Amino acid sequence: MYPSTPIDKALELVERLLNENEDLGETTTMSVTSIMELLKWMFDLTYCEYGGSHFVLDSGPIGLGATGEIAIIYMEDFQLRAMETSPYPLNEWFWYVDDSETKCKEGKAQEI
Repeated sequence: MYPSTPIDKALELVERLLNENEDLGETTTMSVTSIMELLKWMFDLTYCEYGGSHFVLDSGPIGLGATGEIAIIYMEDFQLRAMETSPYPLNEWFWYVDDSETKCKEGKAQEI
């Protein structure tokens, strides 16, 4: 899940949550702008070396401490939007770390 998280969308969600947090000043002296600049800088450092060549990745880095939290923020938003817009009730939706599973009526998975 972590390398599949769309970083731009996830960071938009983080920024929205930070802006909505009325108690942010009690947690940090950093502004939302500074926090977002730091996060964007961290997520721009996504590269790897393979076979003597360097590659820039277009996904979240695995092993970065913030990656898991950013993925959770994205997945929670994704899950809520999916449940609100599904043409059929999603009775249960479980996820743990990088596994996700939902139940739906037989034959409706593709449509959902």
